[in-house]
Amino acid sequence: MTDTPLPSQESVQHLLATFDADLARAATARDAQAVRDRFLGRKHSIISSWMQLIGTAPPDQKKQIGRWANELKQAVEARWTQYESSARDRMPAGAVDVTLPGRAPRLGRRHPLTTVREREYAYLAGAAFPAALEACGLTLN
Repeated sequence: MTDTPLPSQESVQHLLATFDADLARAATARDAQAVRDRFLGRKHSIISSWMQLIGTAPPDQKKQIGRWANELKQAVEARWTQYESSARDRMPAGAVDVTLPGRAPRLGRRHPLTTVREREYAYLAGAAFPAALEACGLTLN
């Protein structure tokens, strides 16, 4: 990236403030993921460009660049984890959690004779005829 600041303690603080501001402005999960990818993505991200700088830097600066890159990466990852957990907690009212299993549809219908038999049992049970049911060899369920 051409607009990536060179690694330093000040640029780490500036980039963290930029990450926080961009993440707060993200209106959708896709926007938030784009902010994360701009900082932590494998290709063309700020941290990957800093890691590539390590290879071309003079030997005495490699340690500092690596330290700043790791510091930025760990701080951005921690903020991203915190954002994900808080985003999961503030699901909008009426939203459907698509991670839960769906409702299984009822298959078929009750047979009409089964429905009639159950109504008769309920009627007899309500009319205080449990003895009549037992005499017929039937039980109330």
